[in-house]
Amino acid sequence: MSVWVFRSGTPQQQELPAKVLAHDDREIRDLAVLEDDKYYFPPYQAVPMVRRETLRRHPAVREAINQLGGKISDEEMRRLNYAVDGEHRDLPEVVREFLRTKHLD
Repeated sequence: MSVWVFRSGTPQQQELPAKVLAHDDREIRDLAVLEDDKYYFPPYQAVPMVRRETLRRHPAVREAINQLGGKISDEEMRRLNYAVDGEHRDLPEVVREFLRTKHLD
């Protein structure tokens, strides 16, 4: 999650109240990222959670999850989220493209 400062379209470029966004909205607005030096927002660190029974029945799931380790940066995650939430692209299509770029398809 990022905090953005909106700038108005006036010559003075007044700063407007900050807004919290779950995806990268910079593609459609003139926004600036603020450093969270007070650690107001916890880091976004996704972790896989899979039942042991699922791994026992489907061992390929473990391998697939392990291949993703360290492959998605914060910037990439924001771009993926924006593609789905901001551009309203098809989720499976976005995932397939990402996997192709990482040679995981």
